[in-house]
Amino acid sequence: MADENNVKPSGGKKMMTLIMILLIVLIGIVVGFVYLMTTGVFGGGVEEDPWVIAPPSRVLPEELSFISLSTPLNTNLITDVDARERRISLMFSIGVINTEDVSSDVIAQLNRAEPIIRNIALSVVRDMNFTSISSREGTSIVQNEILRRLQDEFQTNLIYSVFLEDFMVN
Repeated sequence: MADENNVKPSGGKKMMTLIMILLIVLIGIVVGFVYLMTTGVFGGGVEEDPWVIAPPSRVLPEELSFISLSTPLNTNLITDVDARERRISLMFSIGVINTEDVSSDVIAQLNRAEPIIRNIALSVVRDMNFTSISSREGTSIVQNEILRRLQDEFQTNLIYSVFLEDFMVN
């Protein structure tokens, strides 16, 4: 009987030590993986893009540079319920926020990319019908949609606004 009380469990202490070592190794692996992901080793990481800035709530005209199309856009609209052919003529300028060095790059890229800008604007108005474009909100819908698509295409919010210079629907 005395032998039964003096028996010490030898496997329990070794198992607990092994579990603690495995837990420490697992925590080290997780911390290392998180570090590598945030520093960009595995394609993660946060890289600052100079073409993306926090948009200001209000920009003064002197803080913008403007790019205009060389010729107006002219296209047909979706036929309305009256089945009449409708056309739109559109001319606009793009306002780019002036920054110390980046806005000149954006402006140069936009100047070279006029065919892309025209295509974006045409796709916006071709998706609309006469009733929606000629409504009271039509011009702001066109402006906002062109702006959103330009920001998406060029991956920058330095493109701050679209100003309609000529907007004629007939």
